[in-house]
Amino acid sequence: MMLRRKAIPTNDGLPIVKGKKVKRRQKYNPYHEGTSSSLFPYIWKIAVIAFLLYVTLKNNEKGSEETSTNVVTKTETVSASNNAPPARQAGNGFPAKCNEQQKAKLLKQLPLDRTRYGASRPWRDASFTLATVRSGGPFNPQLVREFYASDDFSLNPNHVFFGVSIGWNQNDIPIDMLRVGSQNVRSFDTRAWNTAISLNAAKALPPINIASKGNVRQAKYLVVETSPTNEDIITKARNKLQISEDTMVVKKSNSLLDLKTTLDRNRPAVNGKIADDQPIHFLDIYRLDETDAMVLKNLSNDLEKVRFVHFQYNKGRYWNNNKLSDIIALFERQGHVCYFAGQKGPDYDLWRITGCFLDHFDQNHWAGISCVNVQKDDVKLLAERMEAKFLKTLEKDQSFPVLR
Repeated sequence: MMLRRKAIPTNDGLPIVKGKKVKRRQKYNPYHEGTSSSLFPYIWKIAVIAFLLYVTLKNNEKGSEETSTNVVTKTETVSASNNAPPARQAGNGFPAKCNEQQKAKLLKQLPLDRTRYGASRPWRDASFTLATVRSGGPFNPQLVREFYASDDFSLNPNHVFFGVSIGWNQNDIPIDMLRVGSQNVRSFDTRAWNTAISLNAAKALPPINIASKGNVRQAKYLVVETSPTNEDIITKARNKLQISEDTMVVKKSNSLLDLKTTLDRNRPAVNGKIADDQPIHFLDIYRLDETDAMVLKNLSNDLEKVRFVHFQYNKGRYWNNNKLSDIIALFERQGHVCYFAGQKGPDYDLWRITGCFLDHFDQNHWAGISCVNVQKDDVKLLAERMEAKFLKTLEKDQSFPVLR
C-alpha cells in the first residue's frame, strides 16, 4: 500500500514556513478602530469643505471690490464727459486739478515732440512754443485789459492802480495799462505814444473799449530798465505826452538784487500814505538776458500782492537751473494759477499749467505764461474768465506738433 504524499500548498505569494502559509498581517484600518478613530475621515472632510468655503468667500470679496472700482471709474468717466468746469477746491479759490480726460486733451494740443521711433527731442521747438507765438503779433493780455477797463473791476479807495514792467520791449504796454487802469482816455493817448516811440502798427495792441462813466481812477506805472536807450525813449515819449514823472516812473536797475528795493521805494500812495496791502495789478517781465525765473525768485515774497503777471519761459542757461514746475509751485504757494498764453487776436487760447502739469513742460523752451491770483476778491472774476477760456480752449480741435 503506497502512502499518499501530502499536497504542498500552492504558492500564492505568501511565505510558507514548515509547510504552512503565513497569514498576511492586516494593515492598520482606522475604520475598524474605536469611536475616536472612526471620526478621522469626517474631520478630514470637514477641513476640506471649510477650505473650499474660505476660498469661495475670498473670491466673492475680491469680486465685490472690483465691482465697486468699476462703478467709481464709470461715474468719473460720465462726469468727465459732461465737459463741465471742474469744481473749485473749497476755501482757496483754486480750480480743481485736471482730470485724465482733460490731460489727454491738453497732451493732444500740446504734444511732446518725438521721433518716429518714440525718442523725445528736447533740442527742437516745443509744441507750447508754437502755440503761444503762432500769430507773430504782440502778446495781447486781452482778458485782463478788458477786465480792468470795465466796471467789473472795483479799485479799493486806499489803493492806486499800479502797473510794473521789469524790462521793456519798446511797446505800448505802459501807456495802455495807464489808460485801462485809470479809465482816463484823454490823459493817456495810445496813438500819440505809438507815434512818439515810432511803434510799428503791427506791433501795437488793438484798442479796447473803456467803460468809463466819468469816474477816473488814480493810476501809476513803473518801468524798471537796464538799457539807457530804452530809458531815453520812454522819457522823451512821456514828456511829449505831458505825463507826469510821478505817473509814469522810469528807474534804472543795475542788478536783480535791487529789484525789491526799487519796487518798495516806488509804490504809489493815496493822500501821501502807502497802503500796506497796495497790490501790483499788472506785472510784465521782459528780460533780454532770459533771467525771468531769477526775477520771480527775487520777488517771491511780493507775488502774493501781485494780481496778474506775464513772463517769458526761455531756453537760456538760467532756466536750466530753474525748472518750470518749481516756478509754477512757487506761484501756487503765493495764490496764483498759471497758463500758457496764446497769441491769436480776440480768439487767443489759454492752457492751464497749474494742476495740469505734463512732464515735458519742464523741457525749457520759449513760451509766454500768464498767472492770475485766485485768492484776491478784486480779481476773482478775472480768474474765473481765464479758467473759462482754458476750458473753451480744450474743446478746440487743434494741435501744435513740431513738423519739421
